Amino acid sequence: ALLLSSASMMAQTPVDASAGDDVKTAVDGSGTESDTLANDNYIKPLRFKMHVLARPKGDKVLLRWAPSEFAPWYFANRNGYKILRVDYDNESRIDTLVSDLRPMPLEEMKVKFEASDSLAGAAAQMLYGKGTGVSDAVGESGSDGIMKVYDEQQTRFAYAMLLSEIRPDLAKAMALMYEDNTARKGGNYMYLVTVNAPDSILPVDHFPVDIKNVKQKPEEFKPELKDSIGEFGNSVVLTWPMDRRFSTFDIECRYNGGEWQKLNKRPFLTLITFENEEDAENHYEHKDLKMGKYEYRVCGYDAFGDKSEYSDVLEVELKDIVGPGAPMIRIFKLENTPDSTVYANVYWKKSVFEPDFVGYDVYIYNSMVDSLWVKINGDRQIAPTDTVFRFKMPHVSTTLVTVAAVDTAGNYSPSEPQQIHISDLVPPTP
Repeated sequence: ALLLSSASMMAQTPVDASAGDDVKTAVDGSGTESDTLANDNYIKPLRFKMHVLARPKGDKVLLRWAPSEFAPWYFANRNGYKILRVDYDNESRIDTLVSDLRPMPLEEMKVKFEASDSLAGAAAQMLYGKGTGVSDAVGESGSDGIMKVYDEQQTRFAYAMLLSEIRPDLAKAMALMYEDNTARKGGNYMYLVTVNAPDSILPVDHFPVDIKNVKQKPEEFKPELKDSIGEFGNSVVLTWPMDRRFSTFDIECRYNGGEWQKLNKRPFLTLITFENEEDAENHYEHKDLKMGKYEYRVCGYDAFGDKSEYSDVLEVELKDIVGPGAPMIRIFKLENTPDSTVYANVYWKKSVFEPDFVGYDVYIYNSMVDSLWVKINGDRQIAPTDTVFRFKMPHVSTTLVTVAAVDTAGNYSPSEPQQIHISDLVPPTP
């Protein structure tokens, strides 16, 4: 889950576009590639990537970006970003929108955000918190300490990217978002976000993005929304596939055709990891529900904080699937009539009477029929106040009997089956 944000940004990386020699020169003053080893054992130099997204709004353009990992992010925070814009409608003029964009200082963040804003506090910690030093880690864990520091840095970076996607205001404070309010409506532009660090220190591949400044419609969102009923029949578990376009979600519900209500108080995301990202699913449990008809829909929020269209509505009929408490059989009494007919009287008790409890049914085990258990009280249900039932014994010496409590939804809870055994079915001579 910690990599959701960076995965989302990487998935939305624009198609590579050549910025031209003019833009290259404006970025690093060279217009040439850095030198590499030129021999038979050529080794491709390590290079980082800067992923950039642009969102045209008509009256402005929003930019979002993310370095590929901790190292370029660390350098960028200390050296600043430069943002260039190429105006295709004005002879491809290159404008420097900002030359040294850096994260908001810690003291300013304390003033801008409330002390109770836990996400803002987390963002400040990711930016200015002191991590484990390499020398300390190596002294404590040897060579393994280097990997521990690396894992800690990557986790810190992933949290920062995730926070920037959840909260656009935090993205701006972390220097991961910029608003171009000078862009003309309908204008054609190319944007490039670079790091103010020499290529020899921080080799970064920057990918420009082309846009036409026309307001876009919300993104379509058509997930396969599924449901399952909880163990006790009073909860619904919703699942839908992960979608790299969206970082967080809203889940809405309406009950029996009423008003739509948002179920999540905060932006929802699944905080579990998956072995296979292609099969990964979001899980949300709606608990403590009443019986009735529920309808659900989901929408997503992308890296800009923009809301998608709603998914198709999923209908769930929540029925009563929990039976009443089972009765307990107390005793049997057998009667043998002059015509050799044997009757059984079964006595039971039930300690709790649920509001939806409506009566009893009595079943006996009959191996002569396919269903084995046969209801013997017919269509007439035994009243909740009754505690005894008399029935004619079948022509067998041994059988099983159970008494089931029934509720208004048709759920039943049988007692523990009890055995009736008759050792002598032949009465004496009159």
